[in-house]
Amino acid sequence: MSFVGTEKEVGLNCALVSRSFYEATNIPAVWESIAIGKYGESLYGSSSALYDYNAKSMLQDDNKRGSILVLSLDEVCYYKHSRREYYFACLVQELRWDRQNQRMYVYLDARGEADLRHPDSSTILIEGVQGDSPQPMEGSWSGVVEEPGHFQGSLDFPAEAFAHAGAYTFCYANLSHSNGDYDCVTLLTVPEDGSLRKAFVGARYEPLDRTVPVMKSEEHSTQVWRRFVESPVFERHIQGNSTGQRFLSWRPRNNRVILQRWWV
Repeated sequence: MSFVGTEKEVGLNCALVSRSFYEATNIPAVWESIAIGKYGESLYGSSSALYDYNAKSMLQDDNKRGSILVLSLDEVCYYKHSRREYYFACLVQELRWDRQNQRMYVYLDARGEADLRHPDSSTILIEGVQGDSPQPMEGSWSGVVEEPGHFQGSLDFPAEAFAHAGAYTFCYANLSHSNGDYDCVTLLTVPEDGSLRKAFVGARYEPLDRTVPVMKSEEHSTQVWRRFVESPVFERHIQGNSTGQRFLSWRPRNNRVILQRWWV
């Protein structure tokens, strides 16, 4: 007794399955369901008109017309010569890739004393490139907060600057990475095949208009910075003091490497 059937029956069954699958791939509702599952109902809805309400076309293009890819980082560039009474740090929040317009945005929140340097001298450097030493790349600054001791916004770079394989590092307010006075952090690593899309594995999709920096609420900023600053000290910071000075008492959490520098 055969549970498979004759060769003719097997061929017929395969043909029926193939036909059913083909028919399913031409049902708009199937592609719409897949697109909603991938991008979310809201983003799918706001992007649909850009693809003439064709979900299959949107998926084939990975919704480049209506979305950006966002890679969450939350890495900190600490000022190397900080002291308890003189502290600076830059929180590198996200890397945003606008594939439609081929732009890359580094979102950051830098805080410190009143003489905190402007972010426009921050640079990105690619490591692991063979041949001549690469030159640090400078971006175009767009700020939503610009005041003594606090800068929040984004640096804009051409996406083609990330076309080579290697690790891309960011250094706040320094043209030199090797001699800079801030720690460098890694933004992403592009694999050997040069696929920038692979470097964004795990990134989330957001609407295309989210390339413009939006000021975070003070509550949100407080919750984020609590992860990098001692809570009692940070509480005193956000409450201010009698002289009106800000960021005076910041110090990093108990990290042996950082503390070895901290008390210099």
